Amino acid sequence: MTWQFYKYCVLFMWCVDLTCKCYGQSISGLTLSNQLKNIVNNGLGANYVQNEFDKLAYTSYPLDGPALIQELGTTLGSKFQSRITALKNIKQVVEQQYSSFSSSGSTKQCCSSTGLEYNALFKGQVDVNDYCNMISGTASSGRKLANAAVYNQMKANLNADSTLKYQYYGSEEGVLINYPKIKQSSCTSYDPRYRPWYVETATPKPKDVVIVIDTSGSMGSLYNGRSYMAIAQDAAKTVLETLNPNDKVGIVAFSSTARRPPGQASTSTCYSSTLALATPQNIKYLKSYISTLYPSGGTYYGLAMTAAFELIKNSPLYGEMRDQVIIFLTDGVPSDGNSALSVIRDQNHALNNRVVVMTFGIGSSVKTSAILTSMGKQDLNSVSYGPIRRTTYTWVSDLDNLRSNMAGFYSFFSSSEEIIDPIFSVPYQDAFGIGLVTSACLPIYFGNLKGVACVDIPVSELLEDATYFQQGELSYAFITDSRGRALTHPLLPKPKDKGDDPIFVFAADLERSAGAEEILASMRRSESGNKTILSTRSFARGDVNKEGVHTRSGVLSHYFWYPIGYNNFSVCIVVGDNDRQARLNTLSASNDANTFTYHRLDLKNSGTTCKHFQRLARKDTSTVMLTATAFKDPYNYFERNDSLSDVNAYELYFRGQSNSLSSNPVKDNVRKSVIATKVGNTFWTSSSNTASSYVVWRAIGTIEGIMRVYPGVQLAKDYNHQLRPWWKRTLANKGKNTVSAPYLDTWGSGYIITLAYAIYEGRANNQHTTNDQVVAIMSADFSVTYFYGMLQEKFTDCRSSMYSCFVMDSSGYLVIHDDFVSVPSNPAKPFIEGIHLMVKEPAIARDLISKNVMTTSACINFEGIQNRHYWTVSVSSVTYPGGIVQNINGVPSYELHTVADSNVFVVIKSTDAAKVGPSASCNCQDSGQTDTQCTSTSVSYCQCPCWTKAHYLYCNNTFDTSSDNWPTCPPKVPDISSVKLEAKSTSKAVCFDAGCSKSDKYLCYASAGCNWCTINKDNSVISSPYCANQDVCYYGKVGQSSPYNTTSNGITDNGEEGNLGGIYIAIIVVVILLVILAIAGGIYRHLRKTAIRKASQSPPAVMTDRDSDLGPTGYSPEPHPALYTGSHAPSAPPPSYDSMYMQERKT
Repeated sequence: MTWQFYKYCVLFMWCVDLTCKCYGQSISGLTLSNQLKNIVNNGLGANYVQNEFDKLAYTSYPLDGPALIQELGTTLGSKFQSRITALKNIKQVVEQQYSSFSSSGSTKQCCSSTGLEYNALFKGQVDVNDYCNMISGTASSGRKLANAAVYNQMKANLNADSTLKYQYYGSEEGVLINYPKIKQSSCTSYDPRYRPWYVETATPKPKDVVIVIDTSGSMGSLYNGRSYMAIAQDAAKTVLETLNPNDKVGIVAFSSTARRPPGQASTSTCYSSTLALATPQNIKYLKSYISTLYPSGGTYYGLAMTAAFELIKNSPLYGEMRDQVIIFLTDGVPSDGNSALSVIRDQNHALNNRVVVMTFGIGSSVKTSAILTSMGKQDLNSVSYGPIRRTTYTWVSDLDNLRSNMAGFYSFFSSSEEIIDPIFSVPYQDAFGIGLVTSACLPIYFGNLKGVACVDIPVSELLEDATYFQQGELSYAFITDSRGRALTHPLLPKPKDKGDDPIFVFAADLERSAGAEEILASMRRSESGNKTILSTRSFARGDVNKEGVHTRSGVLSHYFWYPIGYNNFSVCIVVGDNDRQARLNTLSASNDANTFTYHRLDLKNSGTTCKHFQRLARKDTSTVMLTATAFKDPYNYFERNDSLSDVNAYELYFRGQSNSLSSNPVKDNVRKSVIATKVGNTFWTSSSNTASSYVVWRAIGTIEGIMRVYPGVQLAKDYNHQLRPWWKRTLANKGKNTVSAPYLDTWGSGYIITLAYAIYEGRANNQHTTNDQVVAIMSADFSVTYFYGMLQEKFTDCRSSMYSCFVMDSSGYLVIHDDFVSVPSNPAKPFIEGIHLMVKEPAIARDLISKNVMTTSACINFEGIQNRHYWTVSVSSVTYPGGIVQNINGVPSYELHTVADSNVFVVIKSTDAAKVGPSASCNCQDSGQTDTQCTSTSVSYCQCPCWTKAHYLYCNNTFDTSSDNWPTCPPKVPDISSVKLEAKSTSKAVCFDAGCSKSDKYLCYASAGCNWCTINKDNSVISSPYCANQDVCYYGKVGQSSPYNTTSNGITDNGEEGNLGGIYIAIIVVVILLVILAIAGGIYRHLRKTAIRKASQSPPAVMTDRDSDLGPTGYSPEPHPALYTGSHAPSAPPPSYDSMYMQERKT
């Protein structure tokens, strides 16, 4: 009795802020685990929804690989066929009408176009009722213009197939007819003859090109105010622009020496020794190198030709048929006599005379040049080494034509043989905004090449059936071209998300398992087949740049591949062994808003709207978005803008009033998915559910592609929950309550944390394992301050001056930290998003690394040419019983607890300066920095997630994974932050009253949209802090503008909501007295109960930790009154977080 009395006396003294303090509670991972379960089940409704799903009838279908590949191949082939039909129609009309093309009449130039309107199909201003011409400034003087018959055919093609994009015909005379009509800024700059689609079609055989440029001192001479050097540089760059990624290219600059591009140590130095594939990255670098050339020195032809041939000899053909050419440009006579002729003879003899030499001269000194003529004819070469392909020397008198003369080199390699099958260009970014396209083209001949006709095809549309292939959890599809490049693959960004300079990744870099190369080789040969191998799957753990990947190796995988007709593409489906597709059986829809309210509240809203932070919302029901995955034609979904008629059609269909959607049909199981998720709406809108006071948003997304959100709001058209980090993170943590690190809510609620949980396919016995198929994921968003308040209430030691607590996730990112709720130096951008443990707690990070609790790994980001290094936190229960890392008696002094059934850990640390550990920081940048290059690759080096350069061989566009055999990084999350949402609220009526008139900091934290105000406008400390709407004091500072550009209202000149300070100060003494009396009474009652219990022979009932937190009859301990000392202390202890849930438990 004496010890107990002493203990409570000490606690009493601590509560009244005397110097003697003690700590009555330590942290517990189980306590926080139960609290997360509480939110998931009672705030989000995961248990309720899972139970309802278990009542539904599912049929699980095995995947039929042979049938799927046949269906997919046929579907893809039909898309190509419609474009090929349109292309052949254009070719036929041009051939029929060519003789009637005239050089007179209206030119209808694109630079003069008027009457254009925005067209969603073309993503720009066009006129589908007209065409226009682009006439190059170097077009032939007697150039002919296509007549109206060509335009009429193009228009007829569009009428027959409304999905067609740009159609055009470019002539050898430098004229292009384009349909539909567009606006071109320049009247003379565009020349179709020097575009990759034109050159590739005119000369389908790949080319090896070496451009040799004279940089002697005489190249500084001027022509019309420009130096020969500048003119030559432009001409060389134009030659580069004619090439496509099937071609190879090299550069030699010569004067008294011969020089080749040195490359860059940070990327590649291969350009000095070998030819490089003409990929966007290589062309970009070679252009930059050409720009650095300047005139100086002599003119040594022989050195230049030696260097050019070395590039070719170092680039073997490997049996491939390629045209090889050296393009030689000079303005002066050689300083080394005729040595170039013997170099050409000796070097080309070794190559069987297969290299063509083209010579170009500028300036009066080479107007007539015997040696340049002989070089083109290769006069010293012998046909005994192979046939000689001789060329004619070209002296360019008008240097303004040098660009077109050199860029027309390909004409030498064109053939008059008719090409029947279309040439599909390597994908490139369309200049008019359509995105990544491939051009289907055919050359047109009359004795010789007259021009090229093309139809543009968006790659996203062409490959959408493979891109959005979704059957089971371990199955996927990909497409390659005849060279083995992966056009679409789940480990690459979707075609519509590729950047301006896409990396053409070879499928062999993505499919690296033993036996895969045999499959890929067969696909390159346009064969069909099937093979079973063991392979590895790579999945994102969340935000792949920060959190990396998890892999599943040894997956028995069945590969089925099939050539796509009419082109050189092949499609492959990979089916994981025993992978199945779960499908709902028939469900009946109800004709009401709760079943389906479309998210486009700006188009139609039959209910009462209100303002939920910055968004126009509905509190009476959730809204449903249909993402691209839900549609049979995802590309058409992105091309079309929703209309009111679409919304009406959706309502009729999903509410069971019609049986089809004619304009843009959805996949078969989508309606049943919408009906099934209605149970989420039922739970969220229940009158007994009070979670809206602390949960900002609630949602359920399904594998069928529907996203249901409460309160109901509009989502961005590009939004796809299956691509978001919270979805991927939850899939990686199936069966766990999955917590995100904080991030800024783009809809106005401030910094939030997402808690998500996976829903499985229904089972009548309600028994589930992580092997079950996930059919949906539910998520709840709540504020950072709410989570902080919850942590502080559950663990009172965290509130003492001697200890501090934080929570981090399994990647080492901080979920909550004391610094996240203190007023930062820049309240408009608090330092809380993307903060790694190493930033805030480097000493603890180092200790966890030394204990092998935190380990580093990496994955290869092929698109970014990077190895992404990340951390994984995992506590071995064998090494650390109970999942507890105990270092409280060490330095740094801390204790880490695994939070069961979740992806997070809670840590308590000492704040004693002698126990915090070394102050040296880890190698980290500031908030959110993941694009930081690593300074070390040591597994024990303390540095935040970062990247190193991948071993990418730029010149041949392959990756060397022999030394860094990391798994492949899945694509990063597409950025949708800039997408405009129309349904922004201007209403003053709020959906949920935040109730910010709280007198206690932690109750304020518990209310969504409220901030605890501590700093005035003038940066002075508020004498009596108070709770207010975040618009009043964003992140604790009065008058601080938020990232949402809101305006603070309702505050007085001194920055506070009225002059409440005096009143609060006046009641401080009363509150303290009440607290003291309450504690004294509590001590007396406790001692009395203890004496009674000891006198009793019956032991007290056992109550588990779970009961105390979650059970409907469990005791929910009230927080100690000492937690509410200060000017805002309530007269009675406020309700705990648990008590806020009690009403919800009844549901």
